[in-house]
Amino acid sequence: TRTLPNIGNTCFFNSVMQILASIPQFAAAIAAQILAPDLEESSYCIAFLKLFIPAIAQTSAEPGVVLDVTSVRHGGLNLSLEDWADFVRRLTIRHDAGYDIGQFADPSDLLEHLFSIVPAVDHMCAVDSKSRISFACACSKLPAREKPERDLGIAIVVDSGASLVHHILHTFAQENVDYQCDACGLRASDEHPARKQRFLLSLPRFLRITIKAPLTAAGLPQDHHQYGPLREYESLDLSQLVPHLPPEQGRYTLRAAIMYSRRHHWTCVHSQPPVYISDDVSRVATLDDIQAVATCARVLVYEQDSPPAASHVSSNSHLCLN
Repeated sequence: TRTLPNIGNTCFFNSVMQILASIPQFAAAIAAQILAPDLEESSYCIAFLKLFIPAIAQTSAEPGVVLDVTSVRHGGLNLSLEDWADFVRRLTIRHDAGYDIGQFADPSDLLEHLFSIVPAVDHMCAVDSKSRISFACACSKLPAREKPERDLGIAIVVDSGASLVHHILHTFAQENVDYQCDACGLRASDEHPARKQRFLLSLPRFLRITIKAPLTAAGLPQDHHQYGPLREYESLDLSQLVPHLPPEQGRYTLRAAIMYSRRHHWTCVHSQPPVYISDDVSRVATLDDIQAVATCARVLVYEQDSPPAASHVSSNSHLCLN
C-alpha cells in the first residue's frame, strides 16, 4: 500500500487507513458500498473512504511511496491537502468531539466507527453476546437477568504475563457486580452477591482485540506493555467460548496490528516475508520490527482460519508501517 502524509500527529489516522486498505475484504466492502442520497455525516465519510482507500491500496514499483493526496480526483477535480485535513478531522470528531489536527486520538475508537458505518464490514466484525446477572434475592424464582450485547470487537486488560488467549477468556469470566433488584429493592452485598457473566453467541469473520493501556501522567498510553511482550498472539483458539460452534471456527490468525510508542502509531499487516514500510523506506522487516508487535501492539485484527463457507473470500496480505 501507499504510505500517507502526516499533517500534524495524524499517525493514528494513517494507521487505521492502512488496515482498511490492506485487508482486501474491507477494501472491497467499502468499494461496493452504495452512497445514500442524503447529506448525513456518514455518507460524507463513506464517500471519502471510497476515494482514498483504493488510492492507498495501490502498489508501486518504488518502495515506500507516499500517497500524493492531490492526485485523488472527485467530480473531475483534484482534491487538496485541505480536503484531506477536513476528512481526518470530520471522521475523528465522530468519537472525539474536541479533536483538532495536531492532537492525540485513539485509533481503536476510529476503527470501530469506520467498521460501523460500512454495513458489510460491520457484519464481518460484529461480536454478538449476552450478559447474565444472577442474584439471589426475594425474586430468586425469576430467571437470571439477561441482556443482549453487540460490539465490534473485544477490549481486554493485560494484567499479567499470561498468553493473550488467557486475557481474552478472562473478559468472559464471572465477576461480582453492584446490582439492585428493581422488584424487591435488595442491593448486592457480600452476603448477597450479584454475579455477572458474558457469553459469546457467535464469532465474527474478523475479530478486533483492543488492549487497554494504562495512561501516563500526561494522559498518553504507556509505550510498552506493563508485563512484558505479548505471549502467543500470532494465533488464537477461542473455541471454548463457543462450544455450540464447530471448533475450527474459533481459530484465528493475526492479520494486522496497530502499535504505539513514543507518541507514534504505526501499522503492521502480516505477510511472508513481512515487509517494513515507514515514510519513504521499505525493506524486509527485521527481528526488532516483528518484536514491536509483541511489545507495543494496542489493536490487533484477526481473521478466522475456517470461516463459514458462505463468507469465505480468499485474500493476500503484507506488512506496512506508517
